[in-house]
Amino acid sequence: MNIFQKNIEALDRFDPILSKRVRNIKLSEDIKFTNSGIFVSNSKSKEIFFGRQDINRGVKKITDYGNLKSSEVIVVYGFGLGGHILDIINSTPQSVFILVIESDIKLFRAALELIEIEPILSCGKVSISVGEDGVSAVINRLEEHFGVFTSRDVKVIKYPPSIEINPSYYSEIDNRIKEILDLARINRATLEKFASVWQGHIFNNLKSMLTRPGINGLFGKFKDKPAVIVSAGPSLDKNVKWLSMAEGKLIIISVDTAVRTLLNNNIKPDFVLSLDPLIENYYHLEGLENQLRDSCLVANPVTYPEIIKKYKGDVLIMTYGDPLIQWFERFIDEKGETTVGGSVATSAFDFAYRLGGNPIILIGQDLSFYGGRAYTEGSYYNQRWIEEVNGSDTLSIKHGSTILSETGTEVDDFFSGLVTTSKKMLGWKRWFEIMIGKGKTKCINATEGGVNIEGAIEMPLSEAVNIWCKEDICADDIIRSYIGKTKMIDIHRLFNNMVKLSREIKGLQKLSSDGVEISDGLFKLINMNEGKINHINIYLEKMSILATQMLDSKDFFDINRWGIDLLLDSVNLEMRHPTEKPQSLLDTLKSYQTFFNGINEICSIFSHRLEKGIEEIKAVSKSQSVKASQIKTLTL
Repeated sequence: MNIFQKNIEALDRFDPILSKRVRNIKLSEDIKFTNSGIFVSNSKSKEIFFGRQDINRGVKKITDYGNLKSSEVIVVYGFGLGGHILDIINSTPQSVFILVIESDIKLFRAALELIEIEPILSCGKVSISVGEDGVSAVINRLEEHFGVFTSRDVKVIKYPPSIEINPSYYSEIDNRIKEILDLARINRATLEKFASVWQGHIFNNLKSMLTRPGINGLFGKFKDKPAVIVSAGPSLDKNVKWLSMAEGKLIIISVDTAVRTLLNNNIKPDFVLSLDPLIENYYHLEGLENQLRDSCLVANPVTYPEIIKKYKGDVLIMTYGDPLIQWFERFIDEKGETTVGGSVATSAFDFAYRLGGNPIILIGQDLSFYGGRAYTEGSYYNQRWIEEVNGSDTLSIKHGSTILSETGTEVDDFFSGLVTTSKKMLGWKRWFEIMIGKGKTKCINATEGGVNIEGAIEMPLSEAVNIWCKEDICADDIIRSYIGKTKMIDIHRLFNNMVKLSREIKGLQKLSSDGVEISDGLFKLINMNEGKINHINIYLEKMSILATQMLDSKDFFDINRWGIDLLLDSVNLEMRHPTEKPQSLLDTLKSYQTFFNGINEICSIFSHRLEKGIEEIKAVSKSQSVKASQIKTLTL
């Protein structure tokens, strides 16, 4: 077996998709092999050398890249012959994520003739992108790995020969890294506000997560059937009536904010998406339980709990990259995950795509304050504002206040000139453009107002209905058939692991409490000027041992990593890597104290929620036993 065949076998095990892409690529005549490496011609016909040992050619040694141990994410521009990647692997902790981006699949194919790739693939911390567009290489891969990307810093290491071969490609990668860092900043702000709320809702919705089916059973069931995403933009009022002509001939997926407008026009949505954790989202559906009895609610475990509890129709569970949800899904069937794009409408788009919808039609997706309004007239917000109007206050002022609360900017409107939008909505616009740019499904923007979405075909809704909505889909039958076939899950494995986690947290609480006591004691000694250096070192050694012992609680730290990441942002960086030399004694002590107090608080909150979750599991288990007994009796 030659080296290439051996590498293909390794790729088959670790990255079968890449293996399939590269195995049939023929060696390029533009690549010349030598004993010490390969020569490749760039666009200017200059030969670039890729050597087995590149250090003498101006490629920096890893020690010159700075300290990589504090990095969470490292992006390497260029695979080359892999030597520099092995150096990075050997110079970084296992926790780091290394993303290698190679622009040229033929160059990667040639490298597989010369080096063994398994040491790179088998390390468990490397993802290799070959010949992918910037969005797929950077944004998709980082979001796939992290679920919700929050890193403050991405360290970029540029391999000079690769940059010289394709500088424009790596310039595009630079732009995508800037985009993902902007997204991370928004994600951090969101997590700081909602992470604890989400976790509380997940436990409150645990019974629904266990007893309701997931969306993944419907993936692909509506292949090449038209789907419409109904959002709550102000332009929805002028064209929503056309949907009534297409009922039964397309999949109607409505965000919760737009449901009242649909019902006011006697249009029944097939799916209603309610994904947000705030009580305002409950008000969007409050009092509509009977009208929505034949519509399927799609909710995720962070949805405001009363929405799911009071819904009278079928409910499907949609998940995303929340670490607690991921932990639960290790012990129960996965429910089906969608990409998070920042709004319910973006999740609805990905849901429609996974169902197989094609084309996907957008309406009410203004992404702007079209006509000086924030929402469709039928929305809960608009109805509430009407009730609040008085002599000195008008409905226009209510909408205007919402607009002013956003960071306004003006952009071109496809139909009527300039419209006011916000940075947040422009972020959603960019998300749609990225998804549409993948080219896997046709997107029709039938909003008839608001911001232009590049890549989407602009078309009035009446025309889209006439072109695409000609055949009955029988969506109700497909949905009911799937839900009717779902089975009760075995929750005993989950229960046992929750009990095990509860014991682990009690031990962690004891360690963190001991840490708080030690750090408080040391502060008193220092303030009283009684802390001799040898005594201080003993205290620091004790705290270091405690911190190391605490980090062994892998499940707890994985589940609570969003909250812990926020905590670690407030302490000295050396706490993440205790082997580094401390900058000052007082800084180190403050870091330990903040760390122990923070972990103790997180433990206390999480432990309380976990115990309630265990009781919920017991109730579900008892209910399942009763149902199983009833079924057995009926079959005798």
